[in-house]
Amino acid sequence: MTRALVAALFAIVVVGCATDKGAGNTNPPEREADATPADPAPAPPEAQAPPVEQALKNGVAHDGYYTGGQPDAAALDAAQAAGVKTVISFRAADETPDFDEQAAVEQRGMTFVRIPVAGAGGLTKDNVLAFDQALQAAQGQPYVAHCGSGNRAGAMYALHAFWLGSQDRDAALATGKAHGLTKLEPAVVELLDKKPPQGH
Repeated sequence: MTRALVAALFAIVVVGCATDKGAGNTNPPEREADATPADPAPAPPEAQAPPVEQALKNGVAHDGYYTGGQPDAAALDAAQAAGVKTVISFRAADETPDFDEQAAVEQRGMTFVRIPVAGAGGLTKDNVLAFDQALQAAQGQPYVAHCGSGNRAGAMYALHAFWLGSQDRDAALATGKAHGLTKLEPAVVELLDKKPPQGH
């Protein structure tokens, strides 16, 4: 056998082996994994109004009502969200010339009552009676009673508890402090040490 023939036979064998190997590979080519679409980002939660006592300056939450200082629009939004039906202000209209509180309250579907209490001179029988009428008109529904800081509101609660309620001097004074009474305490104490006004 010549060298040329041997070389030709060797080439045939190599090609045949390569073909057999290719034919035996039955696995399909790998495919890239399908991309999984990302879950949509959750919608941001709706902003919730803060508690009324936090929205009010010096705010205090009581059983079914709130006391404190002057509310702004955000505080009135919080009051509306909390189900408040009445807002009682012990401030004169000219104390807030840049904020029409009555209009803001009524735009939110709440009732507005103004009982101006001009410091110690405003701690009168007539004002306490007007406050009592406002409380009765609220009919047990949530309300906000406020002044500029809560001080006048606390004074009115103390006198209301003493003149129209059943609390004695010390209990009425404690009620006033729990509702914001501070700088008007001496004036309130002087009134508590006197006999209640006629007609009470």
